Amino acid sequence: MLVKASDSNHAGSFRPRARRSLRLAIVAIGAYAVLACTLVVGSDELTQGCPSGTKRCDLDEDGDGVFEASCKPNDVPDYGCGNTDTTCRPCALEHAQSGCSGDGQCIVAACEGGYSDCTDDLGCETDIRSDVQNCGKCDESCTILPWNGVATFLCGNENCNIGSCESGRRNCDGIRTNGCECTSTFCCDDGECPCESVCCAETERCSNGTCVPD
Repeated sequence: MLVKASDSNHAGSFRPRARRSLRLAIVAIGAYAVLACTLVVGSDELTQGCPSGTKRCDLDEDGDGVFEASCKPNDVPDYGCGNTDTTCRPCALEHAQSGCSGDGQCIVAACEGGYSDCTDDLGCETDIRSDVQNCGKCDESCTILPWNGVATFLCGNENCNIGSCESGRRNCDGIRTNGCECTSTFCCDDGECPCESVCCAETERCSNGTCVPD
């Protein structure tokens, strides 16, 4: 077939366009292939993985020694919090009911009775029933109470009490809030003395309203 000069020029000008079109077609096909590959992977993850808000846990839930995969919620502390802990270990906090924070961390939801969270450690580690520095609640120290003549303090049933008196003093009236009010030079009420708030020395006893050697 004869080709005119004008046709020849036209054919020559066509080739760059054809090449550009071919390159665009190849790029489009490549992009589609990448997209198709991504869709296949995503589809595989959706069908074999766990739904949003859950994570895969390999657990022996029936105690038969066989670990099986199952999807567990990210916000249930029995399986750990968040989706980064693939061990699915439960939140184990001392003397506390566990919860999950919004960012997937184990937190204290509530403390057991008689315990409180008084330190930077995670859990309710402080026994406020007997801790002298945290008696009844955190930072409630018995040692700063203005009780007279008290050498040591105790905390019992979430209340501060006298542990021991300073030398030469005694708690004769049984009232803890006024401390060890008696000095050893006075008579302690044992049913014989007229007063109720003075006491004898530890080596003495009351006899007819006076202190006598014991």
